[in-house]
Amino acid sequence: MSLVLYRITGKAGGGNPCHDEHGQFCETDGGDEKPDKYGLDGHQQDLIWDWVSGGVTSENAWNRMRRDSNGEMKEVFEKFPKFKGTVYRGMQLRRMGKDYRVGKVFRIEKNSSTTPTRGTAMAFTDPGMIGHSVLLQMQTKTARKIPRMYQKEQENEAVVLKGSKFRVTGNVVRHTMDGDLHVISMKEI
Repeated sequence: MSLVLYRITGKAGGGNPCHDEHGQFCETDGGDEKPDKYGLDGHQQDLIWDWVSGGVTSENAWNRMRRDSNGEMKEVFEKFPKFKGTVYRGMQLRRMGKDYRVGKVFRIEKNSSTTPTRGTAMAFTDPGMIGHSVLLQMQTKTARKIPRMYQKEQENEAVVLKGSKFRVTGNVVRHTMDGDLHVISMKEI
């Protein structure tokens, strides 16, 4: 078995780590690249690394938002395999409006990181924060699975694409010792 190296344009502080299709760690060192097995060229590989690193610095977060709004990221995500099944997204909302009432249909406004692992999403629902802890439980048919070679260790990410439409099928408040958790179930239409 041979190790396939994937090279991504390097960032400050060195190259980006990645994993090959067998989960083996490989180091990237920059440069113009041939397309990877998903058809991503060097620039698109940079985009996906910026995405998975998003939010770490304000510059990464700004780049992620800018690239998401101009459609660059959707083009990259559409090259990845579809994920059909349940994904979760944990978050905090300052206020709970009527946005999540049962039967409400809404369109996803930006590409959104989710995970098929409920426990991972729960880490983002910190009940100690100001606002409402929310766990979205989404039945999707068009999310895109981020390949393991582009994920940080111990991540399992799927992206719900901008423009996807969902109908709310349930809205339950679970009372815990740490506070209330709003569990909102929805199905892609």
